[in-house]
Amino acid sequence: MLIIIISQLFLTSLSVEGETQADSISPTEPPRPERRSSGTRGECVQENGTLTLIVPGNNQNPRVEQSQQGMDKFKANIPKTTLPRPTLVWHMAQGSNLPIKFTLSESGRTIYIEELNVSKAGFVALTLPETVPPLEVGKPYRWTVSILCSRQHPSQNPFTQAWIERIPSSSYLKEKELSCDTYEEEGIWYDLLACYFQTRSRADLSQLLSRINLNSLIFPE
Repeated sequence: MLIIIISQLFLTSLSVEGETQADSISPTEPPRPERRSSGTRGECVQENGTLTLIVPGNNQNPRVEQSQQGMDKFKANIPKTTLPRPTLVWHMAQGSNLPIKFTLSESGRTIYIEELNVSKAGFVALTLPETVPPLEVGKPYRWTVSILCSRQHPSQNPFTQAWIERIPSSSYLKEKELSCDTYEEEGIWYDLLACYFQTRSRADLSQLLSRINLNSLIFPE
């Protein structure tokens, strides 16, 4: 598994210990494309910052320029990937002195859990490890990131969650040289985001985030 904190587009590897374990969660509600959050949890959020998953939501600015409206294709459906073990990205407004919990589930069944320490503000990217079964094509998965404010009272833990669905690589994708533009044309959000983080400048990434109304997120100095 690869977990990185992204600061000014420099990637720093984190060493993470932990094993996958069972976790009971309530059955999923019908998939929706937007980001979901539990809201604030008082002092815990004030001390540990807020979490933002980097996925398109339904809170676009209606006054965006015409050139930016192509992002609508990402809002209409569950965000997609072609990868069996994609990279998922979120933003930490500040470093946390409490563990951050990542959970991947499908139809109420927990697929993968990881706890990690994130001591710095910035973007965090987690690539699903080889020990996780590959995502099945056509199935919606839910991924959740939470701050473990209380292990005894999980309802007190702030969380945010989003959906992901794997699709097969089209003949169009197989025939073309893969690039960020190709993923955008096809509306494959998670692959597009990974491509931007790997190959584009911070200015380009900031522009992409502004197109899904996340331009308020900052890169640490």
